[in-house]
Amino acid sequence: MDPRIVAPVLDYAGIKDVAAADVAAKLIDNSVLDKLQKEPLIESLFGKKK
Repeated sequence: MDPRIVAPVLDYAGIKDVAAADVAAKLIDNSVLDKLQKEPLIESLFGKKK
């Protein structure tokens, strides 16, 4: 997940002095999405990532 998405949530919650990238890396497991992106089916449906 993109840390730019996590940052506004941290701001809204009033959480300061925490790097959004660190929170995203610890809370969100993108391994399934990474595997799906490598599948030929996904590429054939949606095209190559630019």
